[in-house]
Amino acid sequence: MRRLTLISLLAALAAAQAVAADFSFRGVFASDNDKREFFFTLAQPAQVKLRTWSYAGGTNAAGTVIPGGGFDPTLSLFDSSGGTIVFNKDGGCGQVAADSSTNSCWDAYISVQLPAGTYRAVLTQSDNIPNGPSILDSFYYNGQANFTQPPGNAAAGFWDFFPSQRNGNYAVDVLGVTAALAPSITSSGTLPPGITGSGYTPVTLTAQGNSVYTWSIVSGSGTTGLPGGMALSASGVVSGTPAAHGVYSFIAQADDGIQPVQQTVTLTVYDPVHITTTTLPAGQKGVAYSPFSLAATGGSGTFS
Repeated sequence: MRRLTLISLLAALAAAQAVAADFSFRGVFASDNDKREFFFTLAQPAQVKLRTWSYAGGTNAAGTVIPGGGFDPTLSLFDSSGGTIVFNKDGGCGQVAADSSTNSCWDAYISVQLPAGTYRAVLTQSDNIPNGPSILDSFYYNGQANFTQPPGNAAAGFWDFFPSQRNGNYAVDVLGVTAALAPSITSSGTLPPGITGSGYTPVTLTAQGNSVYTWSIVSGSGTTGLPGGMALSASGVVSGTPAAHGVYSFIAQADDGIQPVQQTVTLTVYDPVHITTTTLPAGQKGVAYSPFSLAATGGSGTFS
């Protein structure tokens, strides 16, 4: 019984330590309606805090000093089935710092008790809040790249309520969780080589996160970024029979409807090895044969 009790105690201590981790993320929005998502897990129930440093700046959980001047952020939290748990636009003074130029406490702040499980936080700008009870309902300003209103003839993008000009920089902390990550493509950027005219062994591209992704090629050499006879399916499978040799490079995109992620992928296709020597020079009995090199084409590297 003592052994079982000790094992149980060690397991409980390990679980308790597992949730005591903080994670920091930084990046840049390109347009008003950009979104960034962050997945995190809890091994056991915990009080979780999420906050931004985009608007007023400050020192994040990683100890990095974040300059102020970023856009007015919103954080939305969803459960593993995509249901909206809570969102916050303005953390308020006392929870977040006041911006030095506007004196407004508009960084986002969420503190919520959650059961063990997997969750998704989505960062958006200002009033771009969830458009319904599910993440499938998207966000209010989806598709409107420049929804903030500039004064007069000023350039579009990243204007707050006053309006004052901001920038696209963001910083997000996810505090007190077991693990956290931003989505990314995890499969190699170099595919196994193929051979002209031979069926390619299918390769499935993969991405990190708890979403279902739709895959596509957004740019690349040629019309598809892959040699003729090959394709990338919506489920991320590269397959087919390459029609021509060469080095092909394309940008693969995985999209879950919130935050597309991209990676450059390269595929090399070789011609099959073909021995081109069909006749040897004649020899004479009893006379040393003049050395003669056989020749071949296709393949790669040095022939043996």
